[in-house]
Amino acid sequence: MGLLRALYRATPADDSVRRNRMKERGKSLRIASDLAQKSPVGSVGARAAWLRAEEVCRHLGDVVDIFLPATKMLDAARDAVVGERYRVRPKRPER
Repeated sequence: MGLLRALYRATPADDSVRRNRMKERGKSLRIASDLAQKSPVGSVGARAAWLRAEEVCRHLGDVVDIFLPATKMLDAARDAVVGERYRVRPKRPER
């Protein structure tokens, strides 16, 4: 879920097709998570939740942009947690 959220935040707002796919995957993953929490281990519900989550993970490749640098995704995730005003300064070159 966290990876999907970071990808969503890092995807340009004008890329509505990819963002809508991410929303769909997120909703499906949320359903799987809710079902897993309500179902005892080993039950049919737990198995259904697991299968749904695996299906979502298989289709994440449809929404990943291989040209999106990992730093953009990580920056978007950090900004969501601590806010944009906290930036990590680049490491100074060693002397």
